Amino acid sequence: MFKILPLLVLSAFVLSCVSAQTKQKLKKCPRSCRCFKATGRKGLDVDCGNKQLTDLPTLPKNTVTLVMSDNQLLQILPRSFSRTKKIQNIYLYRNRIRRVHWEAFQGLKSLKILSLFDNDITQINNGTFKDLSSVTRIYLYQNQIRSLNKQSFVGLSSLEFLSLRDNDIEDIEPGTFAPLGKLESLFLFRNNLTRLTNGMFKGLKSLQTLIIGFNRISEIENEAFRGLSSLKELFLDHNKLERVTSRMFADLISLQKLHIYNNAIKRIDPGSFFRLQELNFISARHNKLKLITRGTFAGLKSVRILQLQVNEIEHIDSKSFVDLRQLRTLYLYHNKISIVLKDAFLGLENLVDLHLGFNMISEIEDNAFQELRRLTTLYLDSNKLTRISKGTLAGLNSLLDLYLYFNQISYVANNAFIENALLRYIAWDVPTSLRGQEKYQNISGNSLFCDCHAMYFKRWLSRHPVIEVSCYEPQKLRGAPMKTLTKAELEKCYDPHVEADPVSAIVKEGGQVNLHCTGTPAVEFLWYRNGSKMINNGNSHVSSFGTLLLSNIKQSDAGMYVCAAKNKKGFAVATASLNVG
Repeated sequence: MFKILPLLVLSAFVLSCVSAQTKQKLKKCPRSCRCFKATGRKGLDVDCGNKQLTDLPTLPKNTVTLVMSDNQLLQILPRSFSRTKKIQNIYLYRNRIRRVHWEAFQGLKSLKILSLFDNDITQINNGTFKDLSSVTRIYLYQNQIRSLNKQSFVGLSSLEFLSLRDNDIEDIEPGTFAPLGKLESLFLFRNNLTRLTNGMFKGLKSLQTLIIGFNRISEIENEAFRGLSSLKELFLDHNKLERVTSRMFADLISLQKLHIYNNAIKRIDPGSFFRLQELNFISARHNKLKLITRGTFAGLKSVRILQLQVNEIEHIDSKSFVDLRQLRTLYLYHNKISIVLKDAFLGLENLVDLHLGFNMISEIEDNAFQELRRLTTLYLDSNKLTRISKGTLAGLNSLLDLYLYFNQISYVANNAFIENALLRYIAWDVPTSLRGQEKYQNISGNSLFCDCHAMYFKRWLSRHPVIEVSCYEPQKLRGAPMKTLTKAELEKCYDPHVEADPVSAIVKEGGQVNLHCTGTPAVEFLWYRNGSKMINNGNSHVSSFGTLLLSNIKQSDAGMYVCAAKNKKGFAVATASLNVG
């Protein structure tokens, strides 16, 4: 025991010396600042934040981290950190710094993080970062930087993250980012860029995320993205692009997510995405697209989510999505689609969710959804549908939820849901969440005519008691839940009423026209000309929705066309005249 006592005394003496040394170092802490022993590292963390300081204080030589945020610094002078060669983190954000001298950070080879955001810096002097070979993150956002050149980032060979967002950058010299071979994330959004030029991103071989949204970019040169072979996510949203060209993204072979929403894009050239085999997400919403063709999305074998909502799409060509074999979700709501063609969704055998609400759809060709055997959710709300025919939902064997409210559906055909054995929910009436709003007080979800032609629908609903469907016609049954109606109330049949739209049309030779026939309660529509029934051939097509499409019109097609609406009670006719001029 007596042998142990000297050791205990010696240990206590050593600890007291170390403690005394630490206290001595802490005594050197600058006035108005607080100093702490750096966690897990030798040295001190110095906190001088929010002290209204106008100059950098004299720092302890063993400073590891300096926090000088929320002060009144106006500039960083040459060799400001000459005493602190081992400093690793410098936080100078939220000051009033206008100028950073090119020798301000001289010799700081251990620096890892430099934060200068929310200042008044107008330029980066050449060579400012030349000694910062260990820096991994730089924050320069919310300043007033106007331009960048080849010398701006020389020396930053270890940089992984660079934020330049919310500046006034108008010009970036080609080769500016060439020294940044390890950069993984580059933020340039909310600047004043108007074009991306060839070589602008040269050298960024490790870049994975590039955010250039909220600029004024209207032009991207063909090789602007040359060298970005590792890029996985690109944000080009909120710019002024009007066209996607076939070479624009050709070099982005690793791209997985592309954001081009909120531009003014009117056209996507065929083959524009052909080389993007890894792409799994595209957001092209809020643009001015009018037409989707077969070549628009050619080659996109991995895309799972495609956002095309809030455009001006009027027409989707047959087989437009045929290459999107892995697509799971397709957003097409808030467009101007009027007819869904039979082969529009060909190839989408893995689609799960399809959003077609808020369009102008008055007709869905029979078997238009035939390929969508895995579709579980279909939004057709807020359109101009007047009927659900037997072929409207054909092929949708996995359909669970169907949204039909805010249409004018008056008739559901016999066996309309015969292929939808899993269907569990139909949103038919005004959604509960909207019923209390004044503008929806006098609006019905649909226009169902509850007479003898609705017996099939009534029987189907009796097997699905959770689905609420109300009548609109006849007047005496308006608002009545269909599931409460008796067989006697539905036995009566009513004469059909029919209208043609337009009643008169003038079409140029070689053009085409749609003649619409609508009626309630109508089960079948037929078109006649010169006493002969119109049949489907190369120049004419009659749909189950009552639309007659005439194409490649000749002078001999001029004349009177008759639409007949038939049901169990009888038939009615309406006429439309066609002039060719």
